Amino acid sequence: MSVGKERKNSGFIFHKSIIINEYVLFIRVTFMLVKKKMSNYNYQPSKSSLRADTVVEFVGLSLLEFKIHEIPGMGPASIQKFSDHGIYTPAQIVAKFLSFVDSPDVTAQSVCEEFYNWANPIMGKANTHNLTFALANYAGEHGLFRYE
Repeated sequence: MSVGKERKNSGFIFHKSIIINEYVLFIRVTFMLVKKKMSNYNYQPSKSSLRADTVVEFVGLSLLEFKIHEIPGMGPASIQKFSDHGIYTPAQIVAKFLSFVDSPDVTAQSVCEEFYNWANPIMGKANTHNLTFALANYAGEHGLFRYE
């Protein structure tokens, strides 16, 4: 355990840096602590540029009713890159996302991070945050995954 220097800010004591076995502590000390720790992840939901109405419309679709090009973040170039890796249908990309839900206590951040790290080399950084965010919301809305 590594602990940084303590200082007071708005009545809260927080550490500049805390590392405990690479786990994020879910103790509300300050937003700065959480934000700093979250920046260690490649996937950050705040980097998604999807509009709320786009996500709402997408999560309302049935997996059997939409085409892969209707998934937010999947343009023609991404579709071609995924097809080169054997992913041709919306069901396959959702299944790949869900394949990272590998235990009952896995966190949403961990699932999104693993999917992002898998998809990013395939499609590049351009829309990987958007795709991950869209799939996390889709899976969460349909009760396939707990997205908090």
